[in-house]
Amino acid sequence: MIDSHNHLQDPRLEEDLEEIVEALRREKIRKWLVNGTSESDWDRVALLADRYDEVIPFFGLHPWFCGKRSPEWLMRLREYLTRYPRSGVGEVGLDKWIRDS
Repeated sequence: MIDSHNHLQDPRLEEDLEEIVEALRREKIRKWLVNGTSESDWDRVALLADRYDEVIPFFGLHPWFCGKRSPEWLMRLREYLTRYPRSGVGEVGLDKWIRDS
């Protein structure tokens, strides 16, 4: 099994992260696609990929955070995608709740 969409990088999970990881492994979930939502969490996504072999990092911008990206966001994205060759671009879906997005 693969968990194709999660946010293990969320700071609210940090305290319980080891317990979550143990549960994922116990349930034999072999790969965990961790989806970044903004530039501010890409470092945490990368740290998880470095720490756990099961993590496949996805770096992306959720529509809620597109307006908060830096001028260097695309360069940073390219750097992460190069550094993590098995990574992807994630959390880029459409959001009907944002007006004038």
